[in-house]
Amino acid sequence: MMKTIKASELRSRCLELMDEVARSGASIVITKHGRPVAQLGPVVTRATTLAGAHAGMIQIHGDIVAPLDEGWEVAQLLQSPGAIIPVLRCPGLGVSSLPDAR
Repeated sequence: MMKTIKASELRSRCLELMDEVARSGASIVITKHGRPVAQLGPVVTRATTLAGAHAGMIQIHGDIVAPLDEGWEVAQLLQSPGAIIPVLRCPGLGVSSLPDAR
């Protein structure tokens, strides 16, 4: 259950309660005549970009750039006779997914 405090009590304990919220991360509901009117809560900061947004949350185990010892199923399918190979071409950029694509 969320902690509540009367508005009259908030006046005298404001700085103390702000420190408590910063320390605990829990919000405090402020009441007036027994009814909730406001909430004192921690500031939530979010990353402005995705770069680094998950820093410290992801762990890498092993070598993620080394070649795999096993082949991919798609590589076997592409080598089979009659395989349909999708080609991505960007003529303005001179980019193609296959070197011999026209």
